[in-house]
Amino acid sequence: MVPHVIERFREKIDGDVHFRELVKGSATFFIIRVLGMAVGYAFTLLVTRKLGASAWGIFALCLTILQIASVIGRFGLDTALLRFIAQYKAQEKVETAKHIYKKSILLVLPVSLLISGLIYFLAPLIAEKIFNKDYLTSYIKLISIAIPPFVLLSINNESLRAFKKIKEYTTFQTLLPFLIGIFIFSFLFFALNIQDVNSVVLAYTGGIVITFLISLMFIRKEFKNANGSKEDVPIKNILSVSFPMLMSSSLFMIMSWTDTIMLGMWRAEEEVGIYNVAMRLSMITSFTLMAINSIAAPKFAEFW
Repeated sequence: MVPHVIERFREKIDGDVHFRELVKGSATFFIIRVLGMAVGYAFTLLVTRKLGASAWGIFALCLTILQIASVIGRFGLDTALLRFIAQYKAQEKVETAKHIYKKSILLVLPVSLLISGLIYFLAPLIAEKIFNKDYLTSYIKLISIAIPPFVLLSINNESLRAFKKIKEYTTFQTLLPFLIGIFIFSFLFFALNIQDVNSVVLAYTGGIVITFLISLMFIRKEFKNANGSKEDVPIKNILSVSFPMLMSSSLFMIMSWTDTIMLGMWRAEEEVGIYNVAMRLSMITSFTLMAINSIAAPKFAEFW
């Protein structure tokens, strides 16, 4: 029975190029995602062993602020680019896709810089009025610096995903920031003797910045030999696609981060840190769905 099923599966892969692409992309995402999870837990273990659960709780709150700010800063353009680039690539109009990418960067960069500045200057108010923890001010200011590169990294990631570069997309999204963060944290903690939460936030911010710079080289490579004529797609048309994506991302953000914010408001940071680790462990159950969606989305856009 089992050999028969395997044989039919092989025949399906050999005879259907789209199914083969789906399986290959999903498997690539799954493997790198598992590696990324392992590296992420290694980062968590390193921080909690050296600084305790409270340090991870403070970092989890900072990460929540970063995620919320980035959703607003992206304005849904990351998901819009997933559609547009896949669509125009299928039509052999990569020059148009490149044009839309550049316009999206010009839109999100000033917005993300503005949000970064607002959070930096409002950090005392956020720390005191929302979380009732004045000592969070310096950490919130520090994480605000990561907002522009984090937003731009998301834009590049979804663009690479549209090109079906699942290996690069997954590496930059889940693996590299924490891997680089481990090395930076170790250097700050052991070499420079920065043995507080600042080292954690700085390490992750450094990981985001370096990962963004690497992703920039890869996305430029994809656009280097752009073909086809360039169509001038109005910003209005781009925003008409991105705005609904912003709404859905905002709703997802509310579902994903409300619990962490509420814990940060009323409970100690140690409990936030413990809860955050448990929540990340529970995400293992969604790996298969995430793996299939990683390649299914650009395929849908391509066929559309």
